Amino acid sequence: GNVLGNYILILAGGKLLPTCFLAMLLSILLGMGLPCTGVYIVMATIVAPALVRLNVPIVAAHLFCFYFGIMASITPPVAIAAYAGAGIAKTNPMTTAVEACKLGFAGFMVPFAFCYNPAMMMQGSVGEIISVAISAIIGVAIMSAGFQGWLLWKLNWLERIVFIAGGLLMFIPGTLTDIAGLVIAAALLLVNVKK
Repeated sequence: GNVLGNYILILAGGKLLPTCFLAMLLSILLGMGLPCTGVYIVMATIVAPALVRLNVPIVAAHLFCFYFGIMASITPPVAIAAYAGAGIAKTNPMTTAVEACKLGFAGFMVPFAFCYNPAMMMQGSVGEIISVAISAIIGVAIMSAGFQGWLLWKLNWLERIVFIAGGLLMFIPGTLTDIAGLVIAAALLLVNVKK
């Protein structure tokens, strides 16, 4: 377990964003086909210690890894939840898994906010927690609209890219990026409502 965690830190050069990205990939890979309890045990022993070494709060590190381990249930090629859903709906399992990933893609961004903003984990002042919660909810909604290609109207590719960029800005910690993401999304929304 420690060997994989050490390799993550070595490959990422001790920087938080690359470490989070590698931890995400490893969590998805190791979480495929496991039940919830197994996912947490594997993630807590192998992946979470690498994040804790980079001063990510313990709760955030464990939730980050567990979250991505559970997201493995909709991620191809294993996608056990998508296969179960496809069996019920009598559809192609791989098509269902791809659609599940498209629907849940904004959710893949949320755990990164755990590592960069402790207020997402309810740690901080009440004002910070409320601000981060509102920013995250709006960011996920905007980003989901971009990935799905629909928000009150069918979005073209340029509008989709703008919404995704606005949603990503809402996830970057800081008031300035939150305002920029909100202004971008609101401007596009107003332009299209006038149409």
